[in-house]
Amino acid sequence: MAIRADEYVRNYGFRVEFKPGPPPDATHGKWLSFRGGGLMLHETAGVTRGTDNTQHHSLGTCEWEDIVLTGHVTPERKDMLQWYTDMVQKGDEGSVYRDVSLTWLKRDGTDDRSVTWNECFLIGYSLTPLDGDEMDQPCIETVEICVGYSPDFLG
Repeated sequence: MAIRADEYVRNYGFRVEFKPGPPPDATHGKWLSFRGGGLMLHETAGVTRGTDNTQHHSLGTCEWEDIVLTGHVTPERKDMLQWYTDMVQKGDEGSVYRDVSLTWLKRDGTDDRSVTWNECFLIGYSLTPLDGDEMDQPCIETVEICVGYSPDFLG
């Protein structure tokens, strides 16, 4: 039997917060899934120096993975649509960029670890097809967010 690296990792829940945005205890801010936000580090080409021809490498560019959130559409849930509307209509820096925080929760519901991504902006918004073929299928919104940077990701 192969053992997976995450076999013993336990996730008892998570919370996503947007600043500016709704208060963290708002019930309409619950998400079904969170994906992405990872970091890919690129290395610059090595330079040979000295008589021993030792190659020295240094850190090149960093590439952040987009965040993808999914959640149920409810009459109260208007924050992502408002963010999109503000981006399109106002277009100023305060309307476009938001900080996104992900907090893992312990079994008892208290906060465990948290990561914040700064200067994020929307790059995609979609809903499940509203074709009526499936009865009792919930409407799900999917939000794609481009990450600016995270000062505490590796901390």
